[in-house]
Amino acid sequence: MENDISRRPDILTFRYGQFSPQKIIIVILSICIPLLICCLSILIWSIVSGAGTDPRGLQIGMVFCCGFYLVGIVVAILLICRNHVIKNNIRLWLSDKNIVEREVVPFRYSQGGGVVAGPIKVGVRFRYNGHRILMFSKKYSVAFYKIIDKRIKILYSPKYHEIIILSQ
Repeated sequence: MENDISRRPDILTFRYGQFSPQKIIIVILSICIPLLICCLSILIWSIVSGAGTDPRGLQIGMVFCCGFYLVGIVVAILLICRNHVIKNNIRLWLSDKNIVEREVVPFRYSQGGGVVAGPIKVGVRFRYNGHRILMFSKKYSVAFYKIIDKRIKILYSPKYHEIIILSQ
């Protein structure tokens, strides 16, 4: 079960919300890396050849472009690292020997950003070992709209006090 769940890109958790979509990361990298290489080559060519009457303007523009594309690459790398941390934590939570599966109906308890369709936080209520558990998501996420007022399956790790949402 651990391998099945930790590899799903659509998984939601109460601590992290949703994974960063892989398509966005691939698009950022596929645009930024070639353009960064192109800008660096133009920058190097303009410095070496002394192109034009005022190479400083071209060089400043190219440095700005390189910086922009470099920021895109750094953002993509940070998203990849975030996804890796989330997957490792999910594997850790799934290693709890007392993990239980429950059916719950999540409810909205907080709206973020003052926007009608903005990100929200959700909460769930269920019983575990005769105790009522009431938990709220720690992150705002638009992805939580998929589960509001619908019966879903969750995994609850009592050792780590974490919730993983299985069905959406």
